[in-house]
Amino acid sequence: MFKNISIKMKLIIQAIITVAVIVLLVGVIINASNTKVNNLEDIQKSSKLLSVISLLIHETQKERGMTAGFLGSGGKNFKDKISDQRDATDKKLVNLKNVLNIIQIQNIDNETYMAINLALKDMSSIAQIRTSVDSLSIKGAKAIAYYTNMNAKFLSTIVKISNFSKLPEATQQIIAYLNFLLAKERAGIERAVGTNITYADYFLPGFSGKFDSLIESQDAYLKSFNDYASIDAQKFLKDTLDHNSVKEVNSMRDIILNAKEIGGFGVDSQYWFDTITAKLGLLKKTENFIIQNLRITNEKTKQNVKLSVALSNLVHETQKERGATAGFIGSKGKKFITKLPAQRLLTNKKLDIALKTLKQVGTKYLNSEAKMYLNKALVQLKRLENIRKNVDQFSIGGAKAIGYYTNMHAIFINMISAVTKDATTVHEARDLSAWYNFIMSKERAGIERAVMSNSFARNKFL
Repeated sequence: MFKNISIKMKLIIQAIITVAVIVLLVGVIINASNTKVNNLEDIQKSSKLLSVISLLIHETQKERGMTAGFLGSGGKNFKDKISDQRDATDKKLVNLKNVLNIIQIQNIDNETYMAINLALKDMSSIAQIRTSVDSLSIKGAKAIAYYTNMNAKFLSTIVKISNFSKLPEATQQIIAYLNFLLAKERAGIERAVGTNITYADYFLPGFSGKFDSLIESQDAYLKSFNDYASIDAQKFLKDTLDHNSVKEVNSMRDIILNAKEIGGFGVDSQYWFDTITAKLGLLKKTENFIIQNLRITNEKTKQNVKLSVALSNLVHETQKERGATAGFIGSKGKKFITKLPAQRLLTNKKLDIALKTLKQVGTKYLNSEAKMYLNKALVQLKRLENIRKNVDQFSIGGAKAIGYYTNMHAIFINMISAVTKDATTVHEARDLSAWYNFIMSKERAGIERAVMSNSFARNKFL
């Protein structure tokens, strides 16, 4: 076909093809550049929005603390400071509304727009709350709850803001920032409650509160999980936890929370252990689903996740061993006589698998933080046999034994948290963060199992 075409025409055709390819490439580059520019513009807008939201939350946290102190003292304390603090809150609210008018959030992300509107709807009741506070016609707990619930809604908008970015680095930073704000909010709640009770110089018996906080922290981490997880993972968790063991655990929780400090629960420790272990089995089933559906594309991250999964499986068994150990010590060796040795064997099997995986995968792809936590965790594992001997000889108390396992778990989970920072895509960042929050919730459930196995065995609180 081309034999009869002149050399001049061939050169013209080649030139046309070359120009066409160049034009096509330029178009692709321009399109990619525009996408990147749009991403950067959205990130700039999200940064501005994050800033004004966090500054508003900071002021509502302070207002919550002063409000709690004002009510706790019957209006005697903070009466000179609370008015100025309310003005500071109002100014930050005006700043937020101004930024929202400028960036037109509804044109960028509808979910964020709806989340902010929910928070602002709560904020619209603040004048009424303040009037009730001034007249001392609202209880401290209710006032604290108002600010806390409102702050939670503002914080949830930050999760939505993480969707702005298609860049994993920005997504990771936003998620990290959110975790910091969540921790700060917990400290703010502590300040408010503490301010309210210290004026009266009276504190209700403490254990039920500690137990309640265990439940709340589980719920908080599961909420964070749902914020980051895929719709399929959320549905799987919801469907899996629709189980009798979960309902039975909730019934026993009610017994605990309504009991007097001295005890008298009427609940068999082994029944508690078996029932909540069934619930934790459902959580492990969900974790396996999460792991199987992690959207990991980077080969180095895949290797790190493989090691993390092996360590998480080990922690699942040491969590059960912690619970059986607590029940054994609490009953002075009368209960969990067969369960504890059997559980130790299961732990040993997962330990062997974890060590083999570590040898196979190695640590060359782990970042320095993950390596540090892994080394610390391995040091704690070397103490395991000695702890077991002390348990068998009753030369260690329940609280100390539980503390050993709990501290070791915290180090392993911190290592997994460090691995999540190496995500290379937005999906990796969100899925790994969801997994981390889930295993944090599961660990709190494991602590609950251990503490109450010990308490039910002794028929009184630790």
